[in-house]
Amino acid sequence: MEMENGAYAHALRLLTVRPRSAADLRRRLKQKKYPHAQIDAAIARCCELDYINDPRTAHERTRALMRNGKVGARVRQQLFKEGFNEQDIESAIEKCMGEYDEREILAQVFAHRFGERNIDLHDMRQRRRVVDYLQRRGFSLNKILEHIRERLKDLHADHE
Repeated sequence: MEMENGAYAHALRLLTVRPRSAADLRRRLKQKKYPHAQIDAAIARCCELDYINDPRTAHERTRALMRNGKVGARVRQQLFKEGFNEQDIESAIEKCMGEYDEREILAQVFAHRFGERNIDLHDMRQRRRVVDYLQRRGFSLNKILEHIRERLKDLHADHE
């Protein structure tokens, strides 16, 4: 069967690396210039065998991104880039927000990135760098400033 030698075989190779959305798989197969009929057949077969399941994969990717310290807008942006539809993205984020606490993730990212450094949060320039870094990870400005205020309180308590 020609499909097994072409788009389908390539799709299986891509799916062994990591789960992908149907749209991402379609895009990658198009880049390899497979005929549209082969691409459609390959994706249909992968869906039939449950190798492609966008809601499940979106949830898995969201969990992985959150474990790696990304939240909110950053997760949405990454999932959209990977070809997931808005409904799957929002559903995955909603499920994962029940599993992960954004404040806890923020504290972990902060400790990992800035814990061993001697960061002076009173210095506005250094504080701005911290805020910019955390915003790029998807944290909201309110949560970041709240965390910084808590850290400053802890520093003042330690000096007393």
